[in-house]
Amino acid sequence: VGMDRALDSIFGDLDGLFGEETIPYAAEVTAFQKATTADITLEGNCTILFTPNPVYGLVYKLFVVQPATGGPFTVTWGNPIRWAGGNPPTLSELPGAASLILCQYVNPTLGWYCKIERPSSYKVVTSNCTAEPDDVLFCDTSGGAFTVTFPANPEIGCRVVLSDAKGTWGDYNLTLVTNGININDNPTPFTIVNSSGDFTYFVYCGATLGWRSVGIW
Repeated sequence: VGMDRALDSIFGDLDGLFGEETIPYAAEVTAFQKATTADITLEGNCTILFTPNPVYGLVYKLFVVQPATGGPFTVTWGNPIRWAGGNPPTLSELPGAASLILCQYVNPTLGWYCKIERPSSYKVVTSNCTAEPDDVLFCDTSGGAFTVTFPANPEIGCRVVLSDAKGTWGDYNLTLVTNGININDNPTPFTIVNSSGDFTYFVYCGATLGWRSVGIW
């Protein structure tokens, strides 16, 4: 009986650790105190800290959700964090959008290592638009030429995928604008005149290389 109670206690603790916690909004909150997965819906700008007692090597997940109305709000990170790409990521500002932050506590010397996990978003566009990181855009120019503006201040590894949705870029061109960053060493605006309906995959490779097209996706 004593052993059973001990095991129940251990597995109960593990269930809590690997469960999910919803963090009530406050101007400053601490994540991962009760579980390795947490979510918070912003009601204002927020400073987020991480648990002072992390488990070495575990991967923690944090969902930061914008409100359906009244936002967008910003997040300040209260811990020293090594971010993938070097800088804190830009969270989605769309109403109701959730940004997923993956974090791992390495050790007391290296601390936290984090990155934003961006699921691809598939959209059909027929007029001028601004792409978000990891968008897959089906660009239908059959009604007339238009421009796609790439994300401002992209992180290394940021992707944008474009498709000639109706094979009409040869007649009605698609123009790309990248906020002063070259594409394949070419300045923008950059006009695509023919793609044969395929997908073209662009990835941001840093300030020196800029955006690179990496062939058909």
